[in-house]
Amino acid sequence: LFPSLELQTGEISRRIERGKNTTRVTELYPLTDAANIDVKAISEEFYRTMCNANLQPVLESCIYLKRELGKHLEITNLVIPGKNDSPEQIKALLDWVEQELGLDQVIHFSAYFPAYKYHESPRTPAQLIRKICAEAFFRGFSRIYAGNI
Repeated sequence: LFPSLELQTGEISRRIERGKNTTRVTELYPLTDAANIDVKAISEEFYRTMCNANLQPVLESCIYLKRELGKHLEITNLVIPGKNDSPEQIKALLDWVEQELGLDQVIHFSAYFPAYKYHESPRTPAQLIRKICAEAFFRGFSRIYAGNI
């Protein structure tokens, strides 16, 4: 599969990507108006074991798109029970977003449900997603969305 999917809608192009900064992908960034990047966790171990990838390129993509290029960026965090849903992990994610991207950052917290290749974790309870969104709101984030509930 391609590392990204580009959709054209009138004069606006949006990108859905994995946050992988290959030369080919970064050449498209200036042509992009908006992007949604999955930040699965703020844990290098999570990325190695669950994604067979590295965290740092994902974080660098977020910073580059928003701060360097001034693009509209939305972050999606798929909350997986027992993997990236601990209060400490959620706090670390929110700390990073606040520090690097700001309280105005759009964040989608999505519930996981067993599908395709990974079935070891149960479905994320809707109440957990609502709790995480409330925590983000009370910290000062204003653009928080719940998904898959």
